[in-house]
Amino acid sequence: SERTVRRRLEAAGMNARWPLQATILSNQNRENRIIWTGRRQRLTLQQWGRVLLSDESRFLLF
Repeated sequence: SERTVRRRLEAAGMNARWPLQATILSNQNRENRIIWTGRRQRLTLQQWGRVLLSDESRFLLF
């Protein structure tokens, strides 16, 4: 049963979590992203060699 599965998962130290919802972008943020990508479409391979990309992470301090 669902209850048994939940108890077994909790006993193993695993808990169910709802996925985080992505932040809703404002119209200004959308326009800025389109401009940013448009400028990068024209970069050469040598220019891309100087670009550093990283994953975005959400941190909550409080």
